[in-house]
Amino acid sequence: MNTKIIADTGCDLDNKLVEEFDIDLLSIIVTYDDKEYKDRKDISADEMFQKQKLGENFTTAQIPLFEFLETFESYAKKGQDFIYFSLSAGITGGYNNALLAIRELSEKYPNVKMSALDSKGASVGYGLSLYYLGKYAKSGASFEDIIELSEFLSENIKHIFTVFDMEYLYKGGRVSRAQKNIGKLLNIRPIIVTDSEGKLSVQELSRGNKVYKRMAEIIEEETQGRNLSKDIFFPVYGEDVELISNFKNKLEALDENIILMPQRLGSSIGVHTGPEIIGTGYLKEEIPAKFKEGLI
Repeated sequence: MNTKIIADTGCDLDNKLVEEFDIDLLSIIVTYDDKEYKDRKDISADEMFQKQKLGENFTTAQIPLFEFLETFESYAKKGQDFIYFSLSAGITGGYNNALLAIRELSEKYPNVKMSALDSKGASVGYGLSLYYLGKYAKSGASFEDIIELSEFLSENIKHIFTVFDMEYLYKGGRVSRAQKNIGKLLNIRPIIVTDSEGKLSVQELSRGNKVYKRMAEIIEEETQGRNLSKDIFFPVYGEDVELISNFKNKLEALDENIILMPQRLGSSIGVHTGPEIIGTGYLKEEIPAKFKEGLI
């Protein structure tokens, strides 16, 4: 029996890939008008984006402990080993709830291997890590080897993105009021990355469409000019897929043989960025040879 991979909707991994790798996705809570909605179940990104453009406000809440207990125990009862790979602990407290659930269940099911791991990522960075983990688990890799791969991915999957409207980042405390106002006035866009603790931070600012070239330059610097042929990139877009075409061209200029697998932004992350976002998840270092057989 292969190790079960469990994750959450902060990964922005499309449903076809979720189904292909048999990943169980837990829903982050999206709150609107004093009501709670389960992401991907009770609310869609389209619904949220439309309301955001009308000035409506949304927030998110972490997955509750009881839901982790319920989901994890459903596998433990069957003797199914599982790994929960979480949205960055620097962004949500869900990871800590998962640890509490495993601590409680491990005493009840001592023969079941169970673990919660921090992706240190969000959106398509988290999703790209999950893509590799899901594929590796499906190949029949051992529980221990999956954990080892996850540790490599947590340190080496990078995320970079920009938004067209800094209002949502301002509301979430990611940029200052001054940065937001200057950005709007001068058509300046933030380049946002995740730091070593998995927290989102503004690395620098860029003007207008120059931001796409600058993001590609940062990727080239981060990957130290290594051969990117056949590397998988997960470009992300929000409401309009056409907005990503310029950035895709810049990525393809890095290496014409890179593999682009666009993913759409979901509600969990879209709450904090708004509907207009461009970015990608990518590998900083090449995956070690020992894992590659299970990833073919």
